[in-house]
Amino acid sequence: MGLPVSMPRSPGFPQILTKLRKEANLSQHTLALELETSPNCISNWERGVVSPSLYNVEKVATYFGYKWGLIKI
Repeated sequence: MGLPVSMPRSPGFPQILTKLRKEANLSQHTLALELETSPNCISNWERGVVSPSLYNVEKVATYFGYKWGLIKI
């Protein structure tokens, strides 16, 4: 029997948030102001240190024009 083949991972919330923020040319500080949270929260979410609440996932999705269920946590 061969070794299990690993499936490529799709990007998670940290990678998606970072990509959306950078594509919008926003700093973490500016995005934090827009989402009424702290720059430290944005940094922690982007680094995957903590996961945002579903409420905050919805705020991020709405801000960037997505339905929140379409953004993978």
